Amino acid sequence: EPGAYRVVMDSDGHIFEAKAELADGGRVELNKNQFSAVAPMLSTRRGDEFVPVAQPPLGPNLPAPRRYKDVSFDLVLAPGVRLSGPSDLPIRNHFVLGLVGHSDSLHGVQISLAGNIAQYEMVGAQLFGFYQLSYGPARGAQLASGVNMALGGMRGAQLAGFANVSNGDLRGFQAALVNINRGSLRGAEAGLVNVNAGTMRGVQAGLINLVKSDAHGVQAG
Repeated sequence: EPGAYRVVMDSDGHIFEAKAELADGGRVELNKNQFSAVAPMLSTRRGDEFVPVAQPPLGPNLPAPRRYKDVSFDLVLAPGVRLSGPSDLPIRNHFVLGLVGHSDSLHGVQISLAGNIAQYEMVGAQLFGFYQLSYGPARGAQLASGVNMALGGMRGAQLAGFANVSNGDLRGFQAALVNINRGSLRGAEAGLVNVNAGTMRGVQAGLINLVKSDAHGVQAG
């Protein structure tokens, strides 16, 4: 039947959608590049019995959504439990307060008691709590009493009581007891142990300083 259609795909618990227009007697083929990630929606059974909302997808290497719902302020207890409620689009937060803060995309600040999570990207600051986690690229600052993790690389500063991890290139500064960078470094690392898996252009200051590839700069310790 001709008309506009919304196609939903479930891939290992991750929900994606695409839209298509079907002409009379026509045929439409969709490829994976036409699908974008969306947050699960709340549904009901007969008798208004609520079905629990699926948790938003978490983890590295997920395809980034093409559209977001912008939320200026949100209170978040845990991933999927938020003041702004369920949404058929991933959430792009600008200011988050919570217990375990979670944003699909962060363009602003997260402040939480336990820790903060940004799924696709972090632009701004993740502050306080034991851990800060960005699965995608991070630009700005992560400040934690325990561990900071930027799994898509970091441009900015990571300051932690125990460890900092950048799983890509680091352009900026790491300060903790243990600093680990799995890409190239352009900046500085200060801690008891500093480990860089790529090239280094800058400064490592610590008791143990390790660079896997070329080191250009200062290693003090």
